[in-house]
Amino acid sequence: MQSRGTLTNATVVATTMSNMGLEIALQRSGIRMLRANVGDKYVLEEMQSTGATLGGEQSATFCSGTATQRPETGWPRRCASWK
Repeated sequence: MQSRGTLTNATVVATTMSNMGLEIALQRSGIRMLRANVGDKYVLEEMQSTGATLGGEQSATFCSGTATQRPETGWPRRCASWK
């Protein structure tokens, strides 16, 4: 996304539990990592407040700028889980 210019503000949102190695790797690629509280709800809120287009957490939930559905609830979310 960074090389295609679709990573808004060169920012990714992760959680407070995210590995420091991830943050270092992103920094080396010129990407800033913001930390949100644990939970896809908080990742999404941080994305919305900062304009970030990519985020995720350790439970295998990834959030992007495109809308998806959560099959278990059927209501629209901007996050999808690949457990």
